[in-house]
Amino acid sequence: GINAEYGATIFFLGPVFSFMPRVVGSAIIVVAALGLFEVHDVIFLWKLRAYSSIALFSFTFVSTVWAGVEIGIMLSLVISLFLVLKRVSVPHVDALGRLYATDKTVHYKSLEHYPVAAVVPGVAILRLADPLFFGNINAVRSQLKRIEEYGALHAHPSEAQMSKSIHTVILHVANVPSIDPSALATLSEIAADYQQRGIKLLFVKVQDKIKRLFLEAGVISPLGGVCVFPSTHDAVESLTGRVSRLYSSHHRRFLPTAESADNDNDDDDDDKQSAV
Repeated sequence: GINAEYGATIFFLGPVFSFMPRVVGSAIIVVAALGLFEVHDVIFLWKLRAYSSIALFSFTFVSTVWAGVEIGIMLSLVISLFLVLKRVSVPHVDALGRLYATDKTVHYKSLEHYPVAAVVPGVAILRLADPLFFGNINAVRSQLKRIEEYGALHAHPSEAQMSKSIHTVILHVANVPSIDPSALATLSEIAADYQQRGIKLLFVKVQDKIKRLFLEAGVISPLGGVCVFPSTHDAVESLTGRVSRLYSSHHRRFLPTAESADNDNDDDDDDKQSAV
């Protein structure tokens, strides 16, 4: 096969190249190596401002030249693995605020992207957008604690704590595709802690498979009453008793009214409802 052809080439043509000056052999190696250096990829990363990827690219190149191919590749693999673990251990969480549109509909938008959105007094609305597992559930707990104490996800511990306490936490989990037993156990502890301290914990747009896990793990049971809703607006309105859609924590089926069926497919980034 290919190895035999390479072996035959080296065996028969090796003596011929033995008389070739080293500078010529070096030039051949440099030309071949330049073909592996894809400049357009670097330009593409620079346009995207992917400075971390450029830094990793440069480190891999320098370490390979300085320490050898094997060591350079191993170092780049270790750093890449570290970056992946760092990213998956910090789930994407958005704090949502209420925004009234000109057509009298209520939208719930990210406070980071829509600073004009208003925070519902005494209510923390958070949207989770990643799978929950043992590696990132403690980060979710820390973010819940931070927003409860400081009123913002990115608040620094040196900042003054909130003067008014939060009485309700709403978790929008439509974009949570899976959850492992460790995360379920932690959520159950959070729910029990909230129940003891008189804080309501409500869930929005829970997928059917996640609902089943919540029921089996006892995440919903300590809360009691209605704690799962088809939209963020319904969860907020439930605090004033003006909601007609129910999901009982003791049943496995979601029971929407006739008018709720049209709103179940609201875009996750644009959870809206007509203002009352």
